[in-house]
Parts: sequence; structure tokens; C-alpha cells
Amino acid sequence: MLTSDAGSGTEWAIIQGSNKVQLSSTYGETVTVTPTGIISSGYVGDILITASALGSTSSPFAMTARRPYRLLAGTITDTCSPSFGYTSFLNYTIQDNLLDTMPTAAPLNEQWASGFVNDWPGGNNWTGRAQGSFTGVSFADRID
Repeated sequence: MLTSDAGSGTEWAIIQGSNKVQLSSTYGETVTVTPTGIISSGYVGDILITASALGSTSSPFAMTARRPYRLLAGTITDTCSPSFGYTSFLNYTIQDNLLDTMPTAAPLNEQWASGFVNDWPGGNNWTGRAQGSFTGVSFADRID
């Protein structure tokens, strides 16, 4: 949210990056900036917004539209399970469209599209894990 000291007569304008963000209004003391979800930033500060009031226009306020882009693989930790073999934890960090670690947590959701399929005639000893979701910037995928 952006706020102007000049009050409700302030006119807001996106002077660069209108394909990346939108304003809740073009007039008023405060304005909310939301991403369009179509295109995100190509570099830091590539969105510029100004406020005009009382015959003057502000210097541009620079913003960046970030979104989750890829997973960066980290360490793999293997441990021996006393009941059925091995457990591996594959660690990942979520990077944004500028290849930085996400500055804020992102929601993650894991759901199975189907049940287990025994693709070996002798059966398997894979354990089932609960589906779930959480919010974070890093996580470990557990494989047993």
C-alpha cells in the first residue's frame, strides 16, 4: 500500500511496468498495488509509480514484482530406518523470478493424483505419507 501526505486529492500513475502491477485506484490518499499475475519483474526496481498532488509530481517510487520460479536443490540426507530400509530428505529452497531466495514465504501443497501402484510383482515396502500443505521458503521432500 502506498500513502500520500497530500491527502485524497492525490493522483497515482504507473509510469513503468503497467503490465506487471495494477492500482486499486488512480485517486486517493492511499492506493494498493497488486501484481497482475501475468508478467513479473525482469530486474529489481523495474516498476515505477508516481503520486501527483498540489501541482507537483513525486519522484518515481520503484517496486519489484516477484513470484516463485524454481526449486534450488540442496543437500540430501540419508538415514537408515529401523523398520523398513532407508529414509532420504531432499532439501530445496524456493527461488523467485530473479533467482533470489523468496523474500516472503510461498504456499506449497502436495496432493496425490492416485493411490500407490505396485509396479513390481513382489509388492513393495513403500510407506504412505499424508498429503498436506504449508507455507515457507525452504522444505525437505521425504522419501522412504
